[in-house]
Amino acid sequence: QFYQEKTALYASRTLHSALDDNPELAHEVLLQSSQQQQHENYLWKKQTTATFPIMTQLHLVGCLVNLFQLSSAAASSSNLEQALLDHFHSCLVPILLSKQESQHYPQEWKQLDHDYRQACALYKKQRDDEQLETEIIQKVEQRKEPAREIARRQAQQQQQQVQQQPSNQDDDDDVDMQDATHDANGTTTSSSTTSSSKGKFLTHEQDGQELLHTTLEAWNATMGPLQLALEIVTNLLTCWIPLEGDHPMEYTDSIKKAKQHPLKQTLEGLQFGLGMVHMLQTLCQFDEYYHQQPPPPQIHDNSDDKENPICTDVQEAIGKTCACLSNCLLSGILGGNDHVDTAEDRMVKTWQILMQCLVQKLATMTTTAAATETSSSVVTDGLTSCMVVLLQKQRQGSSPSKAFIRKNDVQVVSQLLLTTSATSDKDTTPRMGIETQRNAVCILSMIVLSGVDGVGKDDDYDMESLVRTLTHTFVNVLLSLSSSSSSSSSAMMSSIPVGTEILNAFMDWYGQDDFYPHVFDEWNVLQAIQQYLAKLQPRQEHLQSVIGPEDEEILYNAQRFVEYKQEQQQFAK
Repeated sequence: QFYQEKTALYASRTLHSALDDNPELAHEVLLQSSQQQQHENYLWKKQTTATFPIMTQLHLVGCLVNLFQLSSAAASSSNLEQALLDHFHSCLVPILLSKQESQHYPQEWKQLDHDYRQACALYKKQRDDEQLETEIIQKVEQRKEPAREIARRQAQQQQQQVQQQPSNQDDDDDVDMQDATHDANGTTTSSSTTSSSKGKFLTHEQDGQELLHTTLEAWNATMGPLQLALEIVTNLLTCWIPLEGDHPMEYTDSIKKAKQHPLKQTLEGLQFGLGMVHMLQTLCQFDEYYHQQPPPPQIHDNSDDKENPICTDVQEAIGKTCACLSNCLLSGILGGNDHVDTAEDRMVKTWQILMQCLVQKLATMTTTAAATETSSSVVTDGLTSCMVVLLQKQRQGSSPSKAFIRKNDVQVVSQLLLTTSATSDKDTTPRMGIETQRNAVCILSMIVLSGVDGVGKDDDYDMESLVRTLTHTFVNVLLSLSSSSSSSSSAMMSSIPVGTEILNAFMDWYGQDDFYPHVFDEWNVLQAIQQYLAKLQPRQEHLQSVIGPEDEEILYNAQRFVEYKQEQQQFAK
C-alpha cells in the first residue's frame, strides 16, 4: 500500500506539472471529448479519489483547474465544472476554511514547532557527544593521558560554555555533559537518555537525526497541503479576472457572466475572500510568535545558514496567501453578508488587517535577526502587493469609500522607503526588497490621488501637508538613487523599478497644472527628475536588457514631462 500511494502521488504530480507547463497538452485533452468523458467518469469521482492521500487528491484537483482554465469560465455547468465543485468542497474547503475557522492551525503549528526544536536539541547533543568522544580518543593517542582526565576536562569546558550562553531549550532538554564516564583504557560510555519521556526515541546513536526527520515529515504533512491548495485556488481565480485590454463591452459582459458562474457563486457564498484575509492574519501571527521564541539550536555545519524549514515555509505560505487574496480582490470575490456589512466595510476590514500584519512584520524585522533573512521580503512584498490591489479596486468603485486610510498608515508605508541601506555594520534597520519599495511608492501615490478625488479621504487629512511630505520623501529617495555612490555599483540598476515608480507618481500628480505647483517648485522636483535621468543616460544600452516595457515607457514619458515643464517655465518668464 505504501508503494501504491507513492506511485499515485508521483503520477498525479507529474500529470499536474505536465498540464501546468504545457497548455497545448491540456488543450488536446479537452479536444479528445470521448477520452475526456471516460477519464472523468473514473478518475474524478470522489469515491475513487477519496482513497488517495491528500496531496494526491490536490494534484488531481490542480489538473482539473488546468483544464478548466482553457474551457470557457462563463460556460454552463459541465462534467468538468461539477467535478471541480465536488472536489472543492471535499479537498480545498477543509484545508483553507474549516481548519482556519476552528483555530486548528495555530495550535498545531506551535506544537510542531516545539517538536522541531526538541529534535534539533537532541540531534545536536548526540552529535556533540560523538565529537567529544572522537576528540578524547585522539588526545589519548597523542598525549598518552588517561581518558578519565581528558573527559573530565572536556566536560568542564563545555559546561562553562553552556553557562555563558542563554539556554534555548526547555529544562527537560538541558544537557549534562558530566554524565559521561570513561574507563582507563580510553573507551567511552555516554549517557544516552535525557528523560523517561524521551527514552523511546533513543535506540541508537542516530535517533536524534531520525527524530528530526520525523518532525519535519509531520510539519510537511501540514504545510505542504496548505501551500498547494493556495496555489490551486490562486490559479482558479484567474478565470474570472477580466483583462484590462478587453473591449469595454466585452469587459462588462465577461464580468456579468463570471458573476453568474456556479463555481464563483460557491466561493462567494463561502465568504472565501474573507477566509483568505483571516488565513493571512493567522499566518502572520504565527510568524511573529515564531520570531519571539529563542532560535532553535544550530544543526548545520555552515554557521551562515540561519534559515530553517519552519520559518521559510510559513513565510512562503504568507506570500502565496497574499497572491490568492489579490486574485480574490481582482475577481470580485471578497465574500461577506450584505445584510450584516457592506462591500465597503469588508474593504475597510481587509485594509486594517493588512496594515496590522505589515506593522507586526516591520517590528519583528527590527527586533530580531529576521532583518537579515531574504525570505522576509516575501512577506512584505506580498502584503504591499495586496494593498496596491485593494487601493486600485477602491479607486475603481462607483461611490466614494469610507475613510479607512489614516495618517499612521502613511507613516508606516513611508518607513518602507526610508529603510533601504545600512548606515553602519551595527545597523539593524531592516532592508526592504525592491518590490516592497516599489509597492510602497505606488500605495502612497494612490493615497494622494484618492484624497484628491475625494475617495477614501480622511476628514483629518491636510492634503497639502501630505503632498508636501511625500514629495519631499520621493525627491530624497530619487536623489539617493542617482547619487555617485549608487551609480558606481549595480545598486542603481537594480533599483530602477523604484525610481520609475516615483517618476510615474510625480507625473500623475504634477501632470495636472493646478496640483500644488508651489510644492513642485519648493522641493525642486524637476531638478531631481533631470538628475536621475542624467544618471541613467550613459547606461541606455544596458537599460534595454534589464528593464521591462512598462519601465521603459515611464522613462520615455518622464523625458517628455521634463520638456513640458521646461516649456512652462520658459513661457512663465
